[in-house]
Amino acid sequence: MSPQQGEDESCTGFMYFIRRQLRTLREAVFEWRNTRKVLDYSTTNCDPHPFPHPDSDRLEHCYKYGYGKGKFCPVLLDEKLGNYKVTAKLGHGNFATVWQAEPIKELSDLQYESVAIKVCSNNKKDTKDDIIEAKVLQKLGKRTDGKGDFGKNHMVKVEECFYTAGHFGNHFCIVQEAIGPTLDHYLKIAEKQARGAFEYDVAKKVAFQLYSAVSWLHAAGYGHGDIHPYNVLMKEQGFKAAKNVKREVCYANCKPEDRAFMPPYLVACIDGDLTDSTPLKFETCDARLADFGQTFKKNHPRRLYRMTTPKGNRSPEWVFKHVPITISIDVWSIACITYRMVTGKHLMLVEERYQDENGKYLHKRTKSDINNDHMPMMVDLLGTPPAWLINKWDISGLQPIDWKSTTPEGSLHARIQQDRPADMSDAEAALFEDFLRQTLAWDYRHRATAKDIVQHEWFQSILTEKDEKALNAMLAPSQCEFLSTLKRGCTKVPAKIGGLFAQKVELESEPGKGDYYESD
Repeated sequence: MSPQQGEDESCTGFMYFIRRQLRTLREAVFEWRNTRKVLDYSTTNCDPHPFPHPDSDRLEHCYKYGYGKGKFCPVLLDEKLGNYKVTAKLGHGNFATVWQAEPIKELSDLQYESVAIKVCSNNKKDTKDDIIEAKVLQKLGKRTDGKGDFGKNHMVKVEECFYTAGHFGNHFCIVQEAIGPTLDHYLKIAEKQARGAFEYDVAKKVAFQLYSAVSWLHAAGYGHGDIHPYNVLMKEQGFKAAKNVKREVCYANCKPEDRAFMPPYLVACIDGDLTDSTPLKFETCDARLADFGQTFKKNHPRRLYRMTTPKGNRSPEWVFKHVPITISIDVWSIACITYRMVTGKHLMLVEERYQDENGKYLHKRTKSDINNDHMPMMVDLLGTPPAWLINKWDISGLQPIDWKSTTPEGSLHARIQQDRPADMSDAEAALFEDFLRQTLAWDYRHRATAKDIVQHEWFQSILTEKDEKALNAMLAPSQCEFLSTLKRGCTKVPAKIGGLFAQKVELESEPGKGDYYESD
């Protein structure tokens, strides 16, 4: 069943102002409450937040289930979900769980061996966001640019949407092809195998595929808004989910009113021994951009309703007040991911929770605490921001900085020299630095576009003849079909008029040939 109603992809005007003020008030109350008490999640094996996942269990916290709105649907293994049979769990996020399922032949016409079903929470606002995601993906699936659709094949496709009943309302479900593991899975493999980084050409190829997907998305009029390794899927033939283990529900951490509505068990995803896993190969790596829940129209710069991107991957527009969020945030996020793939290290690592001496996660850090950790890190790396952003520094609640002690270029060059792989030449390092400076520009108006970046010289060494043809077709100037037809017609009119006069003169000059004239 397709969604019948959905909220517009943009949020502007008076309602935008009201939502922004309410969000600011909500964040202020949250920070005030968390400075007065410390939350301890040490009594449970459940993950209190999805970023980062523990190395063992990838398991949502049990408070995600139970009484009320905003709760997950209690999906169980081997049960029927729509026209599909659930076979395994793929993972979870802030607002949904994802399951692998097989189409039931008597009920489904899909030809895939398995599909991925995103089961959203029963929160009304989340459901509207997910309906928007499905509508946008369905619209994008039908769109063509008439020039080969360069980059479109690196985006996931929605096959079907339906609702499933829960304890407190319906849960919206989105059906897609089961692509493969996330990019974060392969980053963990590289880390466990002591390599840290991808093979140099593999990192280039994945980055090029992501920028090509974003280039097509931006040309279609949308921004993604939430690009990070968990939202990038890597195509794998015959993909099967990681090992699933049933975990008992920790009722000690459940509210009394939630216990009657808890599932019989929780399903944990375990990656197993990553040291024996196969890393990405250049010939087979195929990245797909997924999770369009934060998609927005590019001609409506705005603040997103919620921000789920890891703090270290966010652009400065997220922090500065009175600065719009535009599609250039996608360019910034992919650049941060690219640095990690190439070097094996985070460009800017910002912890989102406090940790004790043993590395155990404690309560969540406040927004102001994270900003005052992240922004000086950004200044040190990229250099002094433009004057108009410096003027917004104080009104954005950031701690003062002695701008005389900062440098215009920052420490990016030294950082690249320190972290670059051994097989990266000096010429490649220079190109990589130029690529990063174009994609990590302070001013969103001067940041390179995705269309510009796919043409960058840093990618030239990994392009195949097929890639170059597709890229040239994408870069070819497009012209409105009506205008081109009109132009062709206008160029023929003078010739036809001239031809009429020429025929008339010829007929008059040869009266003996009669009144019949045959054109060529």
